[in-house]
Amino acid sequence: MNQRNKILLSTKDIITKGEKDIYLNINLQRTYNEFKKSEYDNDFDLQKQFNKERNASRNFRIYGVVDSVSIDCDNIELKVQYGSNLIKTVKTKPLISVAMPSINVFGKKKGKYLIELDNYDKYNNITIVISNVPNTNQPVNAFKQQLVFYDAEGVFVDYGTETIELGEDGQSIEIDNNFPFFYDKHWINKDLNLSSIMNISQLEYYSLLGMTDVSDTPENAPEDSNQSGSEPGITLP
Repeated sequence: MNQRNKILLSTKDIITKGEKDIYLNINLQRTYNEFKKSEYDNDFDLQKQFNKERNASRNFRIYGVVDSVSIDCDNIELKVQYGSNLIKTVKTKPLISVAMPSINVFGKKKGKYLIELDNYDKYNNITIVISNVPNTNQPVNAFKQQLVFYDAEGVFVDYGTETIELGEDGQSIEIDNNFPFFYDKHWINKDLNLSSIMNISQLEYYSLLGMTDVSDTPENAPEDSNQSGSEPGITLP
């Protein structure tokens, strides 16, 4: 502990005293403590750190409401696929909400779902497939969701981007990856409105089944919903 001495001038004392020189031996040496490396190298730019963690994360939560005019959607199976590769299956649950009715105007029950993908860097997109609903005539429905985006030159696009780019072939590429990000997860809200007809072409249907030879058509394959005679190939929503 450092000792402090108070010097009282003779002229300020209550009794006048003679003045004399006093020599004090004071140690004026000072010590220095170095900061630890981790303390002065930290990046204190919160926005920069947020963007860094957001772009590095490959944890996704895809959720939403499932609705249909023809079937109840509170207990149906959703297949999460990349092409014909099955990633996982999830079941919908009854929708309980004060913000929206749980039954639509057609008297069919709505459902909700949650797809959890952690450290998922195998594919850049997934397809949610609804098919083979028991005791119904519900046709195949498929909904594609892009997870990781690249621009026309193949460069990774930072999350939080909403834009449209033109590819080398002149086709527009829509980039929308401004997903909310918290708890180290990208949260993607995607409501699924099931169509009463197959919302994909037969070619896309065969791709989901892993079939490369379209002449080998399964007996229960749905008819192509494209009945106009134009070239098949309905874009996945």
